[in-house]
Amino acid sequence: SSRGNRNVPQDEMTDSVTTEEISSEENNDGDSDDDILYFMHGQCAGFIQFDKNSVLTFDDLRKNARGLSNKMGAYTLLRYGETNAWVPNRAELIGKGTRTVLTKKSKAIDKLYNFFSGERCTLPQNSRSILAACDLLAYGCGDEAKFIITTGTCKAIFLAMGIDGISNEAISKALPKRDAIARDEQYLAALSRVVRRQEMRDDNVKYLGGETDHGKRGGLDHLVFPVSWIAKTTKDGEFGLKLKSHVISTNHTGGSAHATALGVQKAMENLAKFDEPTEESIKLKVLTGDTGGGGAIQNLIVEVKRLQVMAQECAFGNCLLHGLNKPMENACIAVFGKQGIGHRTCWQLLYLWTLLRKRVKLESDVKHLNQMWAEVVKKVRDTNSQWRKLAEECMPQLLNEFLDEIKTLEERIVELNTTGDTEDAKKAQEELLKMTTEYPKNIRDPVFSRWQTTDACARPFLRFFVVNYFFCVAIVKSKSSQSYLVKIAKAM
Repeated sequence: SSRGNRNVPQDEMTDSVTTEEISSEENNDGDSDDDILYFMHGQCAGFIQFDKNSVLTFDDLRKNARGLSNKMGAYTLLRYGETNAWVPNRAELIGKGTRTVLTKKSKAIDKLYNFFSGERCTLPQNSRSILAACDLLAYGCGDEAKFIITTGTCKAIFLAMGIDGISNEAISKALPKRDAIARDEQYLAALSRVVRRQEMRDDNVKYLGGETDHGKRGGLDHLVFPVSWIAKTTKDGEFGLKLKSHVISTNHTGGSAHATALGVQKAMENLAKFDEPTEESIKLKVLTGDTGGGGAIQNLIVEVKRLQVMAQECAFGNCLLHGLNKPMENACIAVFGKQGIGHRTCWQLLYLWTLLRKRVKLESDVKHLNQMWAEVVKKVRDTNSQWRKLAEECMPQLLNEFLDEIKTLEERIVELNTTGDTEDAKKAQEELLKMTTEYPKNIRDPVFSRWQTTDACARPFLRFFVVNYFFCVAIVKSKSSQSYLVKIAKAM
C-alpha cells in the first residue's frame, strides 16, 4: 500500500485523489473496509476492492493502476536526478550544494544587518586600517568630510543592492567617527613602520640610503625623507636584487641645512625605537638631495656628520634629475639671456603666458574663455579680417602651420566619412572642435628645475602662437588699462 512509500505524504493521500483522477467505475460506494486506494512508484495510483480472504498480487495492482497527476493537494511531484519526490507547493526542491551557498549568503546578509544595528562602530581593526589608508590620500579633506564620504558610499551601495532596511542613522552609528578616524591613522602609521622595520630585519639590512626634499602643502613647510635599501631576492632559482624604499618622515622643519639635519636626525631616532633590545640600529650611509637652497646636499652633508647622524666616511650625491636639467638651463641662459621681469626672452614669454592663463581663469569662467577663443580663431581664419592680414605679414610661418593643421583635420574627417569609418571620423571631429573652440588647458607650468616642463609648455604655445597673440590683443581692447591682466597681455 501507499503507507510503504516514503515519497508520498500520508496526510494528503486520501484527500488529494478524487474519483475523476482514477475512475468513477472503480470507486463504487467507497464505504467498504476492503476498498484500497494505493500508489506505485510515486507515479501511478489505483483503486481496488477485494474480500478479506482474497489474495492480492502485484500484477493485480499493476493492471488496475492509473496515471497520477503531478499535483496532489498541497504537494507537487518533482524529479531530482533519478528520484521522484513530493514537495510542498510553498517549498522549492534544491540540492545540498545550492542550499549551502544560499545559507552562506543569508548569514552574510544577517551579519550585515547586525553590524548596522548597534549603537557604535564594531568594525575590526584591519577593516578600519583600510579606511584609514584611503583617507590619508584625501589631501586637505577634514575628518568630518571623510566620515560623510564613507557614509554616502555605504548608502549608495545599499540602494543599488535593494537593501532598504538600514536607515541613515544606523549607517552613521556603525562607521568610525572623527576621533576614531584620527586614532586609526595613527595606528596605521605605527603598523606600517613595524611591518617595514621587520622587512628590513628579514632582508638583513645594516645600512640605508636617504633622500631629502622639502615640500610645502597648505602653507606648511615639511621635510620628506625616504630611505632605500637593497634586498636579495630569489625567483625560480635565480638570484637577484631589489630596490626597496620607505618614507620615514614628513615632519615640519626649517629650510636651512642645520634644520634639515635635525629633521633627519629625528627621523633616524624614531626608526631606532622599533629596534629589538639586543639589535644594532640601522645606520645611514648614503645621502642625496637638491643642489640648491639652504638645505642643499653639499651643505646638509656637513651638518649631518657634525650631528653624528652619519659617519665621516659616508658618501653623498647630487640629484641626477636636477643635474640633467642644469646644463639645459645654462645653455638657454647663454643663448637667450636670463629670464625675469624686464627681460625679453622666450622663457620669460612662456612664464607670462602661464601667468596670463592663471589670471584669466580667475576673472572669467570657462564658457566665456571658450567663446573668446572661438571668436579669435574665427577672425584669424577669415581672409578679409585685419588680424589675418597682420598675421600674414608678421608671422606667416606660424599662421600657415596653424591653418594647415585645421585643413588636414577637415580633409581627414571627409575621407573617414567617405570610407565609412565613423568612429575615427568622430574622434577627428572632436579634435578639430577642441582646437578651434576650447581654450587650452591642462598645461604644465615651465620651471627650469623640473625636468622637461619647459618643453611641455612651449609646444602648445607655439602651436597656437597666432591665436595667443590676438587673444592678448582682444584682452587689451576689452579690459581696463589698469587691469593686471592687461599689463600681462601688453608685456607678452
